[in-house]
Amino acid sequence: METNLNLNVLIVEDSRSIFLLYQTYLKNDNYKLTHVEYVRDAKKMLEETHYDIILLDLHLPDVPGLELLKYMNEHNIKIPTIVVTVDNRLDTVVEAMKLNAFDFMEKPFSKERILVSMRNAIKDKELNNKINMLSTLNPTKCHLLLGESASMQAVYKIIENVSQSDATVFITGESGTGKELCAHALHNLGNRSTKPFISLNCASISKNLIESEIFGHMKGSFTNAYANRLGAAREANGGVLFLDEICEMDFELQAKFLRFIQTKTVTPIGSTDSYKVDIRFICATNKDPMEEVIAGNFREDLFYRLFVVPIQMPPLRIRSTDICVLARNFLKRYTKEENKSFKDFDEDAINFFMKYRWPGNVRQIENIIQSVVVMNDGEYITMDMLPPTILNDNIMVDDYDVVHAQHVSSSQSANDDSITPLWLMEKNYVESVIKQCNGNIVKAAGYLEISPSTIYRKISTWNKGDEFPQLHANQ
Repeated sequence: METNLNLNVLIVEDSRSIFLLYQTYLKNDNYKLTHVEYVRDAKKMLEETHYDIILLDLHLPDVPGLELLKYMNEHNIKIPTIVVTVDNRLDTVVEAMKLNAFDFMEKPFSKERILVSMRNAIKDKELNNKINMLSTLNPTKCHLLLGESASMQAVYKIIENVSQSDATVFITGESGTGKELCAHALHNLGNRSTKPFISLNCASISKNLIESEIFGHMKGSFTNAYANRLGAAREANGGVLFLDEICEMDFELQAKFLRFIQTKTVTPIGSTDSYKVDIRFICATNKDPMEEVIAGNFREDLFYRLFVVPIQMPPLRIRSTDICVLARNFLKRYTKEENKSFKDFDEDAINFFMKYRWPGNVRQIENIIQSVVVMNDGEYITMDMLPPTILNDNIMVDDYDVVHAQHVSSSQSANDDSITPLWLMEKNYVESVIKQCNGNIVKAAGYLEISPSTIYRKISTWNKGDEFPQLHANQ
């Protein structure tokens, strides 16, 4: 017999002899039994203690046992409850089941009957727990990141896996894809969430000042150094230092930054004193870092030091299922902020949004919707409200991308000689993903959730010696 350890059972029963019978029947299964005689006492116990099963009599001294089921429903208390009573009338059984009773047993009952019912209740609870757990594995958002596409699910999974780690994270992606939001998610979901998050954009600070911004300086150490400056590295002590657009860092400074990563020691400009810091590094760039290494703009040793956990933020054009989710989220937010009346987009506007390539990614769609809400009012966003800047640039999703993303043409029937072979369908789809990644096979492999070597092998098989067009040298 399987032993049920640490399972708390609340028995609501006014008959002492029945409780003693429960004790006899359940003693070999090691249930922990708690006995009360009144519904009011049962409510109090439910407020104070977690129970796995409830055995409930319907005829109790203060109020009927059904009142406890009503109380549990009102307070969203989901504990398998087995009703045990001498009242076997159909209307009583139906009422108990409507109140979410798990099972109904008539007194007197056998030992086997109560054991089977309790084991079934435990299995049902375990199954519901698994269902609830699985329902959280496909979130539509992660902290401030929003989207339910497969590519965003992959990002959420990496964040979940590494948020509690101190490993350095290197975030890549086009401008506007949410690299800084990804960094914030890593920080806020991690074990340093209560510590500082210091962000520094290497592209927005002049070459002469960035060293001071990172490491700090002493008063008088250079022109305009009118006071001591702590620096981002020491400000982030205990928390996270986020360096955005890391590939814009001056090449000479990169050597000093590499030593800093290795030693976690800071020496401010103009000082002979060194300070030890405990920080986690997160960096980001909208460039291809390996291309910058090959071009001689970024130190190879620094790249490998930083490129521990890579996260590729997908562009919006390959996240078509997220466009409506994002658009409606921003519409709701700015409608509330601006005290407007918008409820949704009309059909033409939604169709345009789905076909537009969004070169500015999530940031662009947010800015456009904010602008439209500020400048207009009504129940629906219509085409005439959209700015000419996107209506006239004609940057739309390629027909090639749309067709091949559908995998199979619905116009072909099962007995049609023109049916596309499976290997050719796969080839066309993989090629379309590589095209969307601008020929970068490593990125394409990440989105397809296969290894780059698998793509190379498939290309070799498909082309049988033919040249595969326009692949990047850094693949």
